[in-house]
Amino acid sequence: TIQRIEAPLPCQGWVLLVTGAYKSGTGQWQSSREDLQQAADIFHQLRDRYHWAEALAAIALIDHCQGTFNTALDLWKQTLALGAEVGDRQAQSWGLLGQAEEYLCFGQYDDAQHCVQQARAILSIQEKLDCEHIRLEGLSALVSFFHGDISSALDYASNALALIQQSPPIALYVMEGYASVLEVYLLLCQQQPEMIQSHQRDIRLACKAMYQY
Repeated sequence: TIQRIEAPLPCQGWVLLVTGAYKSGTGQWQSSREDLQQAADIFHQLRDRYHWAEALAAIALIDHCQGTFNTALDLWKQTLALGAEVGDRQAQSWGLLGQAEEYLCFGQYDDAQHCVQQARAILSIQEKLDCEHIRLEGLSALVSFFHGDISSALDYASNALALIQQSPPIALYVMEGYASVLEVYLLLCQQQPEMIQSHQRDIRLACKAMYQY
């Protein structure tokens, strides 16, 4: 439809990006991918690296949700590279945290930890990005748990919950931040059940937060 009215390319790209992102949030994977790929192609043509990175990250998210982790990993790396080229810290954090999510799926916990540490360094000087910080703290909790550092995992989970209470879910890409917190508490129930009593409130908050999705 946007092409039929012969809108300028930047306008076409933006409309396709927004509609594609919306469709991904409602599970319309194929239609979303088509819109986002068209948006990515347009921004590539325009050499608009900011929005090109955003489109690639949105496609990577679809691949992650559909279980094509290798493809998603490659797109997250491209997102990181584009963000680095233009100094876009938000895009860099997307690329790094996205890679961490895929490495967790592969069981490559050291690689996931490395990505999370890099993302933390970037986001430490970019504070006003609530979604990215929720994602960071949630993933940090899960990575720490898989490295056997339960104390740090619970601290990061608590940090994530504090941020979640201030910022209701507004984007699909933050879902792993919410899910990671809940996963940490579920793993705690399995492996350290004696610790559950003192964390019941946080567990209820994590369940409530995840239910909002």
